[in-house]
Amino acid sequence: MLAAAATSTLLGTSDFSIVAIALPAFTEVFSASTSTVVWIALSYQLVVLGLALPMGRLGDQFGNKTVFATGALIYTVGLTSAAAAPNILTLIAFRAVQGAGAAMMVSLSLGLVSNAFPANERGKALGLIASVAGFGLMSGPALGGLLLDTLGWRSIFWMRAPFAFAGFVLAMVYLRNMRATADKRTDFIGAALLFAALVLMAVGLNRGSAEGWTSPLVVLALPLSGAVLTAFALRSVRIESPVVDIRMFRNPALSLSSALMLMAGVSMMAITFTMPFYLLIARGLSPAAAGLVMLAHPAAILVLPPLTGRLSDRIGPRVPTSLGLGLSASALFLLATLLPHTSVLLIVCILALGGIGGAFFQAPNQSVIMSAAPRDRVGTVSALVPTLRYIGLITGVAASEAVFTSGLGATGLSGAGAGTITAAAQTVFLVFGGVASVGALTALFRDGGRASGGGSAQPAP
Repeated sequence: MLAAAATSTLLGTSDFSIVAIALPAFTEVFSASTSTVVWIALSYQLVVLGLALPMGRLGDQFGNKTVFATGALIYTVGLTSAAAAPNILTLIAFRAVQGAGAAMMVSLSLGLVSNAFPANERGKALGLIASVAGFGLMSGPALGGLLLDTLGWRSIFWMRAPFAFAGFVLAMVYLRNMRATADKRTDFIGAALLFAALVLMAVGLNRGSAEGWTSPLVVLALPLSGAVLTAFALRSVRIESPVVDIRMFRNPALSLSSALMLMAGVSMMAITFTMPFYLLIARGLSPAAAGLVMLAHPAAILVLPPLTGRLSDRIGPRVPTSLGLGLSASALFLLATLLPHTSVLLIVCILALGGIGGAFFQAPNQSVIMSAAPRDRVGTVSALVPTLRYIGLITGVAASEAVFTSGLGATGLSGAGAGTITAAAQTVFLVFGGVASVGALTALFRDGGRASGGGSAQPAP
């Protein structure tokens, strides 16, 4: 089960960066504009975001094995079809198919692991999955660039198909349809409302960063997303078998840990978004050198999560999660002191500190979320984690861009010198250091020291 979950996690976390690095090549291959090519990435992301929670619910209703294995097969078909795409519209369509398969796998991965391990080993197991996710994030750009240079753009799809099929085989051989509920009613209207709300939000935030927050698309998409999400919430509390039963969030452990995950994601994206501007423009580093410096941040997430997860198993999640967010906040505040001549070695050390903070926070907080899952909603809560992660990503990028652009002033990036860019970056780090600090204090004073209760507390047979 751990191998199956790790396979889907690796494919899911590496996909965006592998494809993103090939987007400039797609503009030449298909003679298409950047605004068209970006949909090769967006079609996948939007489908994953919109379908993750409904697919998690399907796992609760019809069993993890059925949904996960079907997703792995769909993802394999999507990869091989994308590799053979004759034009850009077909490629975008097959990327959406990939997204549907990925949503079915990723939404259930944490639930599979939580069901497979007892409570006193769950943090360690989730830490291993977090390490796989870190490896996927780190390896994506390098692997995508290597494949693009040596075998061409089609290889970034067909080379991953055997791994997706391996996930299908693992699921068919080793997984069981655990804890399928008797209630097989599917709320198609609720699923459509949730999908529409999340997609509208993602498009609004994404295009707001690219086109400006007063563009007609953004002005329409964001308020409409809020209205549709409200309609979904009202429906959720009125029917017996909703896609996402928002009454689950009456559990303080689940609601608080979900909020902390969003805060951590938003804070992390402040570094991911802002540091390239500082390193490339204010410091004048080459893209290769800047990339190496940036690797210091995710490197800790590759190594430490199994250890921090095991620590959480022993002493409970409160101290590790609070310490993790505290270290992340410290790193952001230290980055807020950067100058145009700050030592690169010091920058690497600060970024590594932020990565260590993320490693301390991630697995223990996920363990709390999964331990708080109601017995008939383990798949839904498992799907909540990647959904929150993606919402944090797009919200963090949008908020960081807004603060950074405001700091640049009327001249914008093109007219800004190293001092202005550094000052704008300092403002971003200061603001989101404050966000992480609030999260750290909230985690410290949360009730109880150990993850408890919920549908995943007992190991699977």
